Amino acid sequence: MKRWQRIFLIVFFSGFIFLGGISWTGTQASLEGKFFDLFLRFKPKLRAPQEIILVEVDEEVKEDGLWPWKEAWLIYLINYLSGLGVKAIWIDPLLEKYILPGHSLLKSAQTRAPVFYAHKDSPEIQDKDLIFDRDGKIRRYRLFSHEGENSLRQTFLAYKGKGEEKLPEEFLINYQKWSYGEIEKYTYFDLVISVFLSFHRENPRIDFSRFRDKICILALSPTLQKKFYPTPFRSVSPLEIRLQAFNNLLRGNFLHKLRNRENVGTFLLVSFLSFLIFTKVKRLKRIIFWVFLNLFYLSLSFLIFSLSGIYIDNFLPLCGISYVFLALTFYYYNEELVIKIEERRKELARRLKNETLVNRSLSTATLEIMIKTSSPHDVEGDFFDIMKLDEHRFGVLMGKAPGKSLETVNYLTKLINEFRIQAPLHKRPRTVLNALNNLLFTEGAKGMYAVCLYLILDTEKKILNFANAGQEPMLLASESSQEIAVYEAMDSTPLGIARNVNFSDMELNLNKEDLIVCFTSGVVELKNREGKEFGINGLKEVIAQYRTWNIGKLMNKVFEKIHRFHQGQELSQEGSLLLIRIKEEPAKEKGVTDGQRKTSIPQIIQS
Repeated sequence: MKRWQRIFLIVFFSGFIFLGGISWTGTQASLEGKFFDLFLRFKPKLRAPQEIILVEVDEEVKEDGLWPWKEAWLIYLINYLSGLGVKAIWIDPLLEKYILPGHSLLKSAQTRAPVFYAHKDSPEIQDKDLIFDRDGKIRRYRLFSHEGENSLRQTFLAYKGKGEEKLPEEFLINYQKWSYGEIEKYTYFDLVISVFLSFHRENPRIDFSRFRDKICILALSPTLQKKFYPTPFRSVSPLEIRLQAFNNLLRGNFLHKLRNRENVGTFLLVSFLSFLIFTKVKRLKRIIFWVFLNLFYLSLSFLIFSLSGIYIDNFLPLCGISYVFLALTFYYYNEELVIKIEERRKELARRLKNETLVNRSLSTATLEIMIKTSSPHDVEGDFFDIMKLDEHRFGVLMGKAPGKSLETVNYLTKLINEFRIQAPLHKRPRTVLNALNNLLFTEGAKGMYAVCLYLILDTEKKILNFANAGQEPMLLASESSQEIAVYEAMDSTPLGIARNVNFSDMELNLNKEDLIVCFTSGVVELKNREGKEFGINGLKEVIAQYRTWNIGKLMNKVFEKIHRFHQGQELSQEGSLLLIRIKEEPAKEKGVTDGQRKTSIPQIIQS
């Protein structure tokens, strides 16, 4: 694994842990609150509470009472409402100090409706039943508290006529867009006047029959209240917030938020699915899928919220989708960048190699040399060179360095350049290889080596002298023998891995029309679809059958056979083939000696 890939994985998973930690600690609550507010605006509307009748008390009544009830006005009002057949009465916490628990009217038979109000230990005192989120808005309501009973919950249970009902400890308030004015309400003054008119057998302002079997709430008018808290829609009084929560209780329409661990699980699941999707689509479509996944998740989350009242975190899953998108985009961009850089390096290596290995053929009156290399997609380390050492001596080098990189080509370029310096300085192949080996061991790239075969051909004496440093064997096909001789490497130690190896060489006599065949491993290690290698025997069969052909046609025939054997598959490695033909020395011009040939040139110039 490359360094940038390791860095990417560390950052990638660190990001997931970081985002998961944000979800677990709840620091994203303010952003989630904005999503909740947005969802709430589009949620289907609940009708205003028809079971509630609100009696508003103005400032004068609250402070002084009003005839005919005076100081005990709230007690008389409760007693009178009970006589109208209300099922339960709830007193707003702001009026709590005007309740006289020991008053006789509260204990009379006429006061049949249960009355609930905030005692000094109740959570409604100081608005402890209202839960403030990080942004200061109230989105949740608390029904249970260790500080005391919630009077709103008790009122609801009394209205339902049940001693106990399974209710959530707290819930998200399903705020509705209905206004405070949609609730049926009357002022305290209207109620008093209606009572007075009914005593005088006149038509009252209020139809008292509407109070039967309802919940009656006595509260200070919101316009007179000093406290206003922000909610998803607007800033309202605590009374209006409690009315929204009470309506949720009456409708049984509770909103719930998933717990942190469940939201983290959702975040991980969404991120994993996003990862699977983004790895399957191409770059141009990835942005479209990113937009689609965000919209799909928001739509699905809103659908669950509308149908079941369950709110799922949106911020972290959307962050997860975007994070995976950006991470994979970065990853693929770097991969493409690495591929482009690698392609440029390969092109540079290919160009450098072509500029270095320029000597591919040589033809003289007594000798013909040809080298051909297969060309796979990757540039490999096959190398060769042909040098004229003197008038009758020629040096031919062939070998292979491992690897498919620019470093490999740089290594073999250094080897070829050193060879061109050392070859003219030494008469024997082994001394050339010894010099090359020590230079590469000292100055070559660490971990690099090369196998090679070096031949010196003396066309005057018809002698071949060669040394093999771990390269494939040399083949010699002679007219005097039907068998093709195989000369294995005399020393299997490659160049550049040890100092002072002291390579050996061998000397052979040559005859006219002798054919010398050298090759790298890529020629004989080629496999067909059945996994069978072409092998040295396959090469010998081709050479034996077409040995009399000129080396150009023979070279093409060998590669044609290799291609057929390979059954058109892509080449897995580079392979090089060297063919050397010893030709008959041409006859001298009849009647002309060497001395005459030399003296004739100046005579021609003078004439």
